[in-house]
Amino acid sequence: MLKHLWQTALTDVKKRDLEGIGRLRFEDDGGIYRWVLSKEAAATDFSAGQVAFHKLSDGVDMLKYVYIALTANLGVMAGVVMGALEGGAADTEGNTEPGFGWVQTSGYNTSVSVSGATTGGTAIAAGDYLKGVNSAKHVVRDAATQALYKRNIQALEAVATTTTPAPAFIKGLVNCI
Repeated sequence: MLKHLWQTALTDVKKRDLEGIGRLRFEDDGGIYRWVLSKEAAATDFSAGQVAFHKLSDGVDMLKYVYIALTANLGVMAGVVMGALEGGAADTEGNTEPGFGWVQTSGYNTSVSVSGATTGGTAIAAGDYLKGVNSAKHVVRDAATQALYKRNIQALEAVATTTTPAPAFIKGLVNCI
């Protein structure tokens, strides 16, 4: 049975599981979102628009948790983080649990963190497939003519190369379901 009433907005982050960890949320605009828990350390927070990944070693619980990209997990992109999802930093009550929040797994997103400077400084063109980078929270151009991984993001605008790769935010089509 699909859940229709939600306690949280898509940009909310919480220290408690209010929605049912791993639960999918279908919105009227066609977007699909998953309620997840950040399993990152205290110093590793996610900002809205950054890209999170699952970890294969989590086994059957894989779709419940998110991390920054690791080489072994680039094929299991979770999607685009919707709110400021915290790592295990202590809150005002001394709670050191990481944060719960929404990750967009499918649909149109207006703020995807990308870097136009990849190995060789390849720019991103509208229509390019984007993939994760080891130890990063942004995506870069996939040099393959077809997506290297089934879970990916497709760029809907261009990003020029830069000498100092600073992530930018672009519109993208999220395909991580």
